[in-house]
Amino acid sequence: MPSFTAARLIAVARRTVPWLVGPAVLALRGGVLELANPSACPGLLELASIAALRARPDLRVGAVFELLQLIVMTAALAAFVELLGRRTRSVAVAVVAAGAIGLGPQFPAVLAPPWEAAAFGLCAFTPLVIAARVPHRRSWRIGVAALLIAGVFVPLWLLAGSFSATTFATCTVPRVSLAGSADGAWTIGWWLGPLALALAGLGAFVEAQRGFWRYNLWAIAIAVAATALVSGTPISSAVAVAPVAVVLWWLAGLGLDELVAVIGTRPAARVVGALILLLVPALAMSRRVTEERDDWVRPRGHDQQTLRRTTTVLNLVPQEAAFVEEDATVDVLLRAAVFGGRRKAKPISVIAPRPDAVAHALESRVVYAYPRRQDDLSLRGFVVDQTATERLATDNARALEGIAAITGRRACQSLGRTFADFNAASDRIALSADSESARGPAVIYLGGPSAGAPIPDGWSARMLRGFGFFTFDHLTSAATDRLHAEAVGAGLPLTHPLLAEPFVVRLNLHRTPRAPLALPVILGDRFPTGVVKLDASADDTGRLTVCDAPRVALSTLPGQH
Repeated sequence: MPSFTAARLIAVARRTVPWLVGPAVLALRGGVLELANPSACPGLLELASIAALRARPDLRVGAVFELLQLIVMTAALAAFVELLGRRTRSVAVAVVAAGAIGLGPQFPAVLAPPWEAAAFGLCAFTPLVIAARVPHRRSWRIGVAALLIAGVFVPLWLLAGSFSATTFATCTVPRVSLAGSADGAWTIGWWLGPLALALAGLGAFVEAQRGFWRYNLWAIAIAVAATALVSGTPISSAVAVAPVAVVLWWLAGLGLDELVAVIGTRPAARVVGALILLLVPALAMSRRVTEERDDWVRPRGHDQQTLRRTTTVLNLVPQEAAFVEEDATVDVLLRAAVFGGRRKAKPISVIAPRPDAVAHALESRVVYAYPRRQDDLSLRGFVVDQTATERLATDNARALEGIAAITGRRACQSLGRTFADFNAASDRIALSADSESARGPAVIYLGGPSAGAPIPDGWSARMLRGFGFFTFDHLTSAATDRLHAEAVGAGLPLTHPLLAEPFVVRLNLHRTPRAPLALPVILGDRFPTGVVKLDASADDTGRLTVCDAPRVALSTLPGQH
């Protein structure tokens, strides 16, 4: 009887433990760190979020995403534990490998539907469905797998009644992209790290020695082909590489199992084996928490927003107003507000956060922005008016809190290989990039009646490597000669009005890797005359722009009352 009870307990534990990995990982990872862009191809996760918000309009969107993350992460890691456990017969190895996946950088801690975890879980669960031992049900298993894939990746526009053939084709028609594949390969290497990649190599070698190399080769080929075919779609690279990630982590788990088996079962060997098992998730977690980044976009009350408040905002703004695309929370809330053809009498539109798209929208409609885009657009030369929304909500001052109107543009100048005039009206400018690859350096000469005191505004210590300045003056003939000599060397005519100013400041600005796309600089005084260009050593990738960017007081979105 005791042995029977022990066997039952062990069986229950084996079935329960896989479902505990996800909650344990989430508890160790902590809370949300940053905002995320909306999904380029919304699907089942967004639809589930909309259904929850429509059912309970006062439910926080952050709570919806937290619940989705718990469900998806739990199911995804449980599927991987089951997939690896069937081959290794070791629950410990399977749990450790799944823990390393969840604690590593593969699943970002963002305020958005957990698409990375969903894609990984789908790729881990599909082989389990296909390999299920159900007699005479092969077509059923393949059908279930196809429905899973379609249910997750079918664009939400098809389900919401606003189907667009162009959008559907863009998100679902496979296309190969060499750049996307290269990006995916780099992403995979960063996720796994040297130890996990070495274990994957060991696992592949062991499988080949055991005569399973054909099955593994087929699995790798299918995973690589699936990743390559979706790399050219708008789906993020982190989602696209999920098939390859599952295969590599599976091989890494096999390699880890072999390594622990080789160490042996003696007491000292068991201690060494346990330390190795703990080392794998510890290294994976260190890769996530020590990642060097300066472009974090922290939530400013986004997680506290509800559908009821979003509907109030839409009721107060003018007819056919436009909103600049903000993040995943606002995107889902706006979709929930118009879902099923609602608000046809007062339509709204969402415009891309590109300067050209915003400028074009300003010509024909009123444009509003949430806090994240207020900050970004103010550094790209747009006028952010906080008071414009106050006049729309006289009865409830907080109804439009956190929303601002974009009302115009300030002076901006794109940087090229030759000097271009730039005249700022304030004592603060910003260098902005259209992509991560646009870094500079940029050379900016500003002339004015005083020397000023240029300082970086909010730059981190790592970003300060990209800031430098020098001040010229006409206090002595030697100083004037020095200014003129530099102007001649830089290709600036000596007759340019800039050189007649009492003081000339030269700024050398360079975006460091993973720095924010827009970098403000406080000048210390106004400089009415200036010229800008790219440094001769600048890479010809992306576009850099310098704009007049006076400071804007950003508000936080209100929480629940």
